[in-house]
Amino acid sequence: MKILTISDILVPFIYSPQVVVRHGDVDLVLGCGDLPYYYMEYLISTLNVPLLYVRGNHSKPVEYSTGEPRSCPSGGIDLHGRVVRLRDSHLPGWKICTLPGGTVPVHPGGDVVARSLPGPCPAG
Repeated sequence: MKILTISDILVPFIYSPQVVVRHGDVDLVLGCGDLPYYYMEYLISTLNVPLLYVRGNHSKPVEYSTGEPRSCPSGGIDLHGRVVRLRDSHLPGWKICTLPGGTVPVHPGGDVVARSLPGPCPAG
């Protein structure tokens, strides 16, 4: 399976018709956080592939980029706290939180996976 993984930075080349020339053979777009919903929606509508995503540490609960309040990209599947099967692959998703001592993944219940860092992930 070929996956286009995107995160944090808006790349003009990817947000253009040229994305089909360079990445037209991908099977999936994987959004790893901190990108506007319209950007991810453009990719999945242009490439005609599924979108799995997690929100980033800078993502807001509600986005107004298209003028309407929205809490998720249209057509995408929020991976946080889930395992999604796509073809023969299982794709797990975790929210990431920043605690003193570093950024670590957390499981759906909110406990830090890396037990060396104390306490639950802050809400949000």
